Amino acid sequence: MRLPTPWDRSWISHRAKYAWRPVARIGIASKALLAAAAISAAPLGLGLLQATQAPTPAYHPDETSLLHSSALPGVSFKTVTLTPGKDNGGRPFTLSMTATGLSTIHTSMKDLIRFAYHAKSYDQIVGGPSWIDTEFYDVKADWPDSDSANAAINKVPADQQADVPRMLMQSLLADRFRLRASFQTRELEVYALVAAEGRPKLKEVEPATPTLGAAPAPEAHVPSLVFTTPTKVTATAMNMHAVADFLSIFDELGGHLAVDETGLKGDYDFVINGVSATNAKKPTETPIFTALRDQLGLKLELRKATGVEVLVVDHAEPPLTN
Repeated sequence: MRLPTPWDRSWISHRAKYAWRPVARIGIASKALLAAAAISAAPLGLGLLQATQAPTPAYHPDETSLLHSSALPGVSFKTVTLTPGKDNGGRPFTLSMTATGLSTIHTSMKDLIRFAYHAKSYDQIVGGPSWIDTEFYDVKADWPDSDSANAAINKVPADQQADVPRMLMQSLLADRFRLRASFQTRELEVYALVAAEGRPKLKEVEPATPTLGAAPAPEAHVPSLVFTTPTKVTATAMNMHAVADFLSIFDELGGHLAVDETGLKGDYDFVINGVSATNAKKPTETPIFTALRDQLGLKLELRKATGVEVLVVDHAEPPLTN
């Protein structure tokens, strides 16, 4: 897990819109938490695309580790309203955070698990009854504000403060869905992001250094990764680990995890044109595999990876809605 900064990176997904961009912090009882962010993930893709098998594993623990949290025992959202999800026309779910709390639209239990445990792909969530994929809910949860909750949150290390909403979601899943889960490591197929023939077509830049209480200069390279149009991805000062995370939402990857195997250590500006995160369902745009190769000099290879951490759903119950 990378340390948060005053410009914490968050991600947004709605239809074919996705961002990894700086957001402001808000307070839970005047303490730092993520704010003004909307977080969601594209649904699991259907089927797999063919790619070259490679014998070497593509795995780095910092990329595939799930969020293990026991930092907030006994702390939960102040109030939770959970209702059957309204039809959203097949769009990806949305999860948003404001100064008052967290809300989701048309989220499955598996979506909530993915957020709560910071899973990079649905391949990292296994087991459980079939309805955790097919039943959808709208959730509205208010931040805790009791003295005891504030005291517990105050004790969370600074490098984990940005994960407090995920910790609270873990509590919600245990309380309302009776989730019991365990961590395992397994061999999975993953997509390794590697350099294609020739040099990658990327512009290395120096990312802006954040300063508390000060807005970045207009020319600063503030880290950002976003669909600036429904078919155009624009990246500013992005490292390849973040790019691999981003690629994991493309349904053309069939729900597989993407991991960085480029060997590139810098931060880069680039643009990808003509792609869509939902292209596998409505193939009208350039495949992400083709766009990466032709526009960035990168490619995705399907490989076997050993020791990838997964969350096994041992028990879950349909929640009582209110």
